[in-house]
Amino acid sequence: MDQIDSVIDSPRLQLFTNRASRLFAKAAESVEPLLPANKLWRFSYWSEFYGVNPDAQPDDIRLVEKDVVNQLENKGWVARRVIERGLEPLFPRSCFSTAEALKYQNDCTLWFSKPVHLSGGRGIECLASNDLAEYELPSANILQQGIQKLALIDGRKFTTRVYVLVWNKQLWLFDEGFVLLHGVPFDPESVDYEVHVDHRGYDKADSPVEMRLLTSLTDFEQRWPTIQAATSSLKPLFQEVLSASSHNRYLLLGIDFLLQNDAGLQFIEVNAIPNFVHSHSINNQLNIPFFTEVLKQICELEAPRLICL
Repeated sequence: MDQIDSVIDSPRLQLFTNRASRLFAKAAESVEPLLPANKLWRFSYWSEFYGVNPDAQPDDIRLVEKDVVNQLENKGWVARRVIERGLEPLFPRSCFSTAEALKYQNDCTLWFSKPVHLSGGRGIECLASNDLAEYELPSANILQQGIQKLALIDGRKFTTRVYVLVWNKQLWLFDEGFVLLHGVPFDPESVDYEVHVDHRGYDKADSPVEMRLLTSLTDFEQRWPTIQAATSSLKPLFQEVLSASSHNRYLLLGIDFLLQNDAGLQFIEVNAIPNFVHSHSINNQLNIPFFTEVLKQICELEAPRLICL
């Protein structure tokens, strides 16, 4: 946790953060001079997982209620809403018991056992379909099918993330994202955690795990319309957070998906409190610019890099 009670205190802007504080401060430095001098903006990015903001005031611009945030952070809750709201084509099949998964055993060669409350790849197990019958699913896990026909970079699997602002009953997609390349060659027959999940060390210059901008993809121009349209199609999943948002209630989402070699994609996870502290280049070329556009949008300035879905 990177806690700074008040990063900027000026006649125009007060910023209260307990995550990615230095990155928010850099964004606020460029936005603050653009604000009208006769109005005070109090902006808070404060996760209550670490405690309540002691300086909070009723009219602060702040995150939506934690109960709504916690729903989206729960992979089991998301998996059930995907089924209920007709979003199965966008997500891999999720099952809530081994018996259920065995009905689809022949649909794919790989399954992932995922704890519903953990993030960052923690606690995930990789399973061959042939081993499902002997697997005892932990009570706090779901099973998710492995995605077929993955697109690769340099022979390695990669995960892609885009950022979405939920604010004032609308979704806003940022025009950049990142790809996270795994450190070892991809093997579709493997159940090795390193091959499919592990991304530790992405913030170290000498790590085989790499982060790159989404726009660095050689086929970005062809992929982007599909990414934008598919993200827009997720609106039914976000009914609760859209309803909870308002002029001074918002949420920042990190949405993860896997690109496929047939130009398709599959979403795999929604992060309602994503990690925003990454490599130096990603922080400066992606995260700070995203925060800058978020502050502009919420403070009623032009934010051309945010696309209303």
